[in-house]
Amino acid sequence: MLFFRFSTDYNMTRNYKKRPGSKYMIFSNEALKNAVNAYVNGHMSLRKAEQIYRVPKSTIQRATKGKRKKSPGGQVALTSAIESMLVDKLLTCASWGYPMDTLELRLFVKSYLESREMTVKSFKNNLPGIDWAKSFLIRHHAKLSERLVPNIKRARAEVSRHVVNEYFDRLELTLDNVPPGNIVNYDETNLSDNPGEKKSIVRRGCKHPERVQNATKSSFSVMFAGSAEGEILPVYVVYKAEHMWSTWLLNGPPKARYNRTKSGWFDGKTFEDWFFKVAMPYFRNKEGPKALIGDNLQSHLSKDIVTACEENDIRFIFLPKNSTHLTQPLDVAFFAPLKRAWRDILSKWKMSDGRHMTSLPKEWFPGLLRQLISKIEEGGRGAENLQAGFRKTGICPISRQSVLDMLPEETPSNVDSENMSDSLIAFLQHLRHRPTRSGIPIRRRQKINVKAGESVSANDFESELSEDDQHPWEAETDAEMEATKSNSDADSEENLQNTLSIDNENMEPNPDRRFDQITEGTWLLVELATVNRKKKKFVGQVTAVLEDQEMDCSRQFRMKFVKPYRYSFAKACCVWPEQADESDVMLTEILQILRDPVTTRRGLLEFCDIDTGTITL
Repeated sequence: MLFFRFSTDYNMTRNYKKRPGSKYMIFSNEALKNAVNAYVNGHMSLRKAEQIYRVPKSTIQRATKGKRKKSPGGQVALTSAIESMLVDKLLTCASWGYPMDTLELRLFVKSYLESREMTVKSFKNNLPGIDWAKSFLIRHHAKLSERLVPNIKRARAEVSRHVVNEYFDRLELTLDNVPPGNIVNYDETNLSDNPGEKKSIVRRGCKHPERVQNATKSSFSVMFAGSAEGEILPVYVVYKAEHMWSTWLLNGPPKARYNRTKSGWFDGKTFEDWFFKVAMPYFRNKEGPKALIGDNLQSHLSKDIVTACEENDIRFIFLPKNSTHLTQPLDVAFFAPLKRAWRDILSKWKMSDGRHMTSLPKEWFPGLLRQLISKIEEGGRGAENLQAGFRKTGICPISRQSVLDMLPEETPSNVDSENMSDSLIAFLQHLRHRPTRSGIPIRRRQKINVKAGESVSANDFESELSEDDQHPWEAETDAEMEATKSNSDADSEENLQNTLSIDNENMEPNPDRRFDQITEGTWLLVELATVNRKKKKFVGQVTAVLEDQEMDCSRQFRMKFVKPYRYSFAKACCVWPEQADESDVMLTEILQILRDPVTTRRGLLEFCDIDTGTITL
């Protein structure tokens, strides 16, 4: 029995090949024009023009009368205006970082047709078929194409045109009169021990194709740097180790340097060593102003580096935060071919010398790195990639439009009711940019260095927080706040509120409650507001009474606090922290005056209220 598969999409365009003897003739536009002129001028008949110019007489007749000629085969299901609208919307979604796949395109067409109460008979339930989506992409191949799209974090997507314009406003002044050979971009990357997957020939229908080759998740940190003229500086390798061995330095690239850290990452010391051992020797041979460009990591800046830059006329330039995929020359055009070459070299090594080794040993890495540097410098490809990176990021020559072209238009000019709606732009802008709560952007939490037990407010950190971080507590969603609240019960300082539960739970802070009894050495239970605006209870001892207060109700006391002992079953047991925890407390923040604690055999301090005599859980 034969089975035939019929598609529900009748407007498919296939790449048919005309068979010999086909009734369709092959002719050019010039042949058609000559045939029409010969027939209109009366030089020959339709049949004669058909024989001479090899153009069907029906085609000549239609062209003579000015009738519109339909394309051969089945006609498209949607009008050209609707397809143009679809192309515009697809391009808009892709520019905002939310490109559609073929399934989403088909569902979008179905939703559009149903919203307009239109019915297309060639679509089953108004849903286009897979062949229609493929044919649509073929018809509009000049504007649309299918590609593998990498993911970027939302933090990177939040880089706006305003941020880029401000960056180039300052960059144009900083790089004024700096020659291309004096502009250096640096960035560290990881060379992993995994060559990755590649296409291979296997049996058709094989569900689990495999290739026997050892691979691990380990990697080597390498600092690369290059100038806008295309010169690559010596590489700097950082091993993950406590000590260095001589075999780890042999057979490496020329002038390469090696270091080691406990984590295997670059830290402040290793970056400072790279600056003085690699960057400075390169800049000493250059005349005029210089520029060193890199990401804004805190470990990349120190007092010695800044001093050296000032003494040698080196302008240290930081790129905008979360924008290295747009503004870092090495990221844009250099690292991708570098990683491809590294995977090829690593794969060949694993099939030869390293076929019996579980991972890439450190003594083998310098030799493979030397092969990598030679391969990317072969034929001047490394220099071309570097120059392309500086050109694409708008650094050399200065061109902010090169970066702005990679960002979506905030206010597109071709917005109308048919092709592109304001609601679509607003929706995509809402998806791309971070959400807000009560008009304030929701930001990530940032750790603030505050002594435990010390009450703070946002005004205390205006000088430390940037303008974008004035509301660090707004970063928590409701679910995160609940999770934070539940997780805080396990922390020792958070347990203090539950451990020291007062008998009189409705007691309010009373400024007149025997404040005259509070002297140096008095133990108090106080309630302070933390950074996230939560009030918590702390136990501490008064170390000083601040007597320079005008009113008694505003008196302050300097206190040293203890922390709860989380493993004790006794009531209200605390211990002194290893580091002193001190803060000034207002009289209105005092809840109770405690008796002097009883010291147990294990050195624990047991507290109780001065009135009730006990503190219950």
